[in-house]
Amino acid sequence: MMCFLDMPRAGGRFTVVIEFGDISLLLTGFVMLCYQTLKSKIPQILIIISILLGFVAVILSQTRGAWVFIPFLLLIVATHYRYLLGNINKKRFLPISLILMTVISASVLSAGKMISERIKEVKNDIILYQDGDSFTPVGLRFDMWKSGIQSIKNSPIWGGGEQGVVIGKQQLNAQNKINLPADVVTWTSVHNQYLDTWAKYGVFAFMALLGLFLFPLIFFIKQCNKSDKQTRTASYCGITLCTGYLFFSLTESVFTINSTVMFYSFAIIFFFSCTKTSKV
Repeated sequence: MMCFLDMPRAGGRFTVVIEFGDISLLLTGFVMLCYQTLKSKIPQILIIISILLGFVAVILSQTRGAWVFIPFLLLIVATHYRYLLGNINKKRFLPISLILMTVISASVLSAGKMISERIKEVKNDIILYQDGDSFTPVGLRFDMWKSGIQSIKNSPIWGGGEQGVVIGKQQLNAQNKINLPADVVTWTSVHNQYLDTWAKYGVFAFMALLGLFLFPLIFFIKQCNKSDKQTRTASYCGITLCTGYLFFSLTESVFTINSTVMFYSFAIIFFFSCTKTSKV
């Protein structure tokens, strides 16, 4: 399909490729966490197919930041279903486990060559960067992160705004500490939400950003052991959302893009309301 559409990477029509991969992974995680609830309303084969297609979308998007989060997502899912281990029928548990492992393995193996090539690209980009060549995706990110740190040093308390980010890049470029192309220097983003927020708006905005992730995360963690199934499921979905964005923000300015802003905002509200309207 990607060849037919002449697309080097799978992406959405209304979102950036990286954000497409991130959101696809989170949606896949939500389906996995809601499996127990969905199986009574939707044929199980459809649930499994949706999980498979979700992982395929993440892999074909070639979003390495999302790939890194996959083991942590699986850990969250395993933690969510740990309460079933004592009650589930062993005869049913084995085939279900095999099906899920097959789904995940099929998703990974179907794009094994692509994954290995993307990993090799990272290694090669790091080697090139150490040799002084920063004109690679990884090298450009490293230089932008350095410029973000420089912008923070210029105005750590109140931030320098978008122009402050550009000035930080120009300063390090002039000192030959980084080597960013002219068009990248004019970008008002440093591909890291934490550095981006602090550099533009100061340390108080940076603390507010952490609160935006950590306060909901703490709330959902407190709710995840409640006896009500809906509360527990919604809480684990909320934990997945918050931890996912904590990871994604390391390599992307997620709140500079409309799709990821809206997704986080509405999902937080939805999962919070689910925990509050359910029986506790």
